[in-house]
Amino acid sequence: MNAIFKKSKLLAVSVTYAVAMLAGGFAAAEDIIVGGKNVVEYLPLLEKAKQRILPRDPETGLFVGEVKPNLFVVNDGVYLSAFLKTGDGIIVFDAPDSYGSRLPQIIKKHVPDEDIKYLVYSHSHKDHIGGSNGFKNIENLQIVAQIRIAETLKHREGDLEILLPTQTFQADFTLPLGGEIVEMKDLGNFHSSDADTFIYFPHQKFLYVIDSIEPAAVPFRNFGMTENIGGYLTVFDKMLSYDFDMFTAGHLDSLGTRKDVEDTKAYVHDVKLEAQAALDETPVGPLIGRVFEATGDTDNTFLAFNYFLETAAKKCSVKLVKNWSSKLVAVDIWAESHCAIMQNYLRTH
Repeated sequence: MNAIFKKSKLLAVSVTYAVAMLAGGFAAAEDIIVGGKNVVEYLPLLEKAKQRILPRDPETGLFVGEVKPNLFVVNDGVYLSAFLKTGDGIIVFDAPDSYGSRLPQIIKKHVPDEDIKYLVYSHSHKDHIGGSNGFKNIENLQIVAQIRIAETLKHREGDLEILLPTQTFQADFTLPLGGEIVEMKDLGNFHSSDADTFIYFPHQKFLYVIDSIEPAAVPFRNFGMTENIGGYLTVFDKMLSYDFDMFTAGHLDSLGTRKDVEDTKAYVHDVKLEAQAALDETPVGPLIGRVFEATGDTDNTFLAFNYFLETAAKKCSVKLVKNWSSKLVAVDIWAESHCAIMQNYLRTH
């Protein structure tokens, strides 16, 4: 099945590429510059990471699979969400903007004998719950969210087509349904400005912590675009306090393990060490002076200080690429952003 999927995917990509080339739609490789480098200069994905990619159906573009007893994961290659079959109804976790409107039909196809009873929001970001409008016709649907998530969505009600929560909780909430149990906890925000819910499935030993880390890879730009770097630094120990052997962080195309959390924790610790070392080794005054001398403009401190920041971040990222490129994917892509945000945090805390 995987072989058929890979051939179908390769064929689809080849046809798309050929059509685009005939139409003049793709730039030549030498014209594509990302982060100051040509795209062909970046490291290829590690083979061990490729082997973990969930196989998507070439017709629907989705992977829908039972990854643990009664627990299903849905993935389109960019977003992951989940739903739980309980014997007394379905509990759905998030409804991504990209495919959320299709989820009721997808779920009915895989579990035709149970109705959707609950929709749970992990956090308030539109890209993970923007498809919730597809659930608007489900009778007696209960939508569960931490209270600060609900408040955020209520304030944005006029701007978004996101269904508002009908049931909220403060610190923690246990949802028993049928023969299953779901535990939700507010352990402090690490990504959003309001709340990020830790969702745990004790029977399955599965953890659902969205926008935390990327399995087999370093975190996304700026540590997952976190709005709270201090909170982000605590997320790994909080995750590891649970008894789990599989998790999803809601992005890309693979599921994670405890080792992924441990590896990312070690990487982020290294970022902190190298970021501080680079700051210590990068003198502010001489670098600013070089810019003043080169431009003849001693008033443009914006440019001069940015030169210092970029120099320090680059120095840090070079060390990280050397230390981690054989262990985790995308170090050469995101390390400099990690160094920059970490150095800003270290300079102000």
